[in-house]
Amino acid sequence: MVVVHRALGFRFVIYTLDHEPAHIHVTGAGQAKINLLGPDGRPELVYSIGIKRSDMRRS
Repeated sequence: MVVVHRALGFRFVIYTLDHEPAHIHVTGAGQAKINLLGPDGRPELVYSIGIKRSDMRRS
């Protein structure tokens, strides 16, 4: 596990031996998973549990 960023009470983590596609886990006031490369070439939110939408936009 590598913490690549910390901001606004959230940790952005990459597990080095995790499965494809490449993604990042966000933990803090809840949890989220974001694919680094979505179908349109931009990051894609897979799920968010317990994180307010306004906090997701800020992070």
